[in-house]
Amino acid sequence: MSLRPVSCLFLLLIVLPKILFAQRKTLSKPLIQLEQLYIDPGVSLFPTPAGPGGHIGLNFMLSNHWGFNTSMDVITFKASDLPVDYDPGFCLFGPCYPEDEIRLYDFHLVHEWLVSNRHIRLGLEFGLSSMRFSRNSFYPDTSSKGWFYLGSNYTESLHTRNFLGASMGGKLQFPVKRFFAPEVSIVLDANSQRTLVRLELKTDLGMIRKASLEEKAHREHHKERRKARHLKRLYKRYGFTNSPG
Repeated sequence: MSLRPVSCLFLLLIVLPKILFAQRKTLSKPLIQLEQLYIDPGVSLFPTPAGPGGHIGLNFMLSNHWGFNTSMDVITFKASDLPVDYDPGFCLFGPCYPEDEIRLYDFHLVHEWLVSNRHIRLGLEFGLSSMRFSRNSFYPDTSSKGWFYLGSNYTESLHTRNFLGASMGGKLQFPVKRFFAPEVSIVLDANSQRTLVRLELKTDLGMIRKASLEEKAHREHHKERRKARHLKRLYKRYGFTNSPG
């Protein structure tokens, strides 16, 4: 009797199921996981004539160090076409002069590198940028006014245009805590209307990084100490003589 059929049957019934089970066990663990999910409120610093503006963004990063972010930056500044003889009239609160506004919407693909120190991350990002530019036009107000008229001598009309362009930047993040990280980035937005460069100072809040081995050990140590203190109070309350510790 030949042993070849017996060997083949052994492979089919014993070895093959083990191989398939091992593959299934390996594939059951996802290869790419969500590592970071956070918002990044902050301040955008533009060159003159624009000043500081507001920033907010949402960031997703995967375990393969690739991710995506979307953000909005808003900057307002004194109207560029303001007439020399413009009189705002009586003004008590708020900006007394009309302002132009720029809104930047960025959609970036991001790649990060971990520096030898786990508390420093470098990143490059690039993608699309949409700019909304709202600009004031001024027209002399020639209508007759009364003695106590306190308004402006011009009327304003706001015109808004949208421009699509490209954007790229680099960032430096300091994930000192699991849920908190200061971040500094430089971003360039370019379209047919203008090119803007800005410095962003941000505070990242959310799922920044996993706990290190030292942090896990520290957390377990505090957990054991709290448990021991709780047992001590119970023993003292119910009068047990064999108090732990």
